[in-house]
Amino acid sequence: MEHFVHIQNIAHFRRVLSETTDPTKQQTVLKLLAVELARHHLDEAVPRRSD
Repeated sequence: MEHFVHIQNIAHFRRVLSETTDPTKQQTVLKLLAVELARHHLDEAVPRRSD
């Protein structure tokens, strides 16, 4: 489920970036996108527990 949320957040932030011209909003969304991409890559790198 978390993987799905990461993918959806990344897609949403990229869509917002492509649609906005406000520099302040672009900077904010870029930061959010960077955090989400880092989390997504970290989640892929760490093996999942099988409880």
